[in-house]
Amino acid sequence: MMKRILISIAALGVCLGAGAKELFKKDLSNAHCKEPVWSFNDKGELSSTKDVILWTNDEYENFELTLEFKVTKEGNGGIIVYSKNNDDWIP
Repeated sequence: MMKRILISIAALGVCLGAGAKELFKKDLSNAHCKEPVWSFNDKGELSSTKDVILWTNDEYENFELTLEFKVTKEGNGGIIVYSKNNDDWIP
């Protein structure tokens, strides 16, 4: 059985000084992952069909991350705040 990971995003953004910037574009053109399993639905919810990590291509400094998320009962979720190595990201 395939597990579905759901991250419901009401406000997923990075506050940089005076304004906020979306962390991921709706077409995920500023993101990458090893398998193309992530997508936004028409409600603006970001979800995945497999447990595969999603990275932003952008770099941030002095930021404030604002988000809301929910994870399905079978799912797994979390936020990695900083990593330079996408293959060995667990400290």
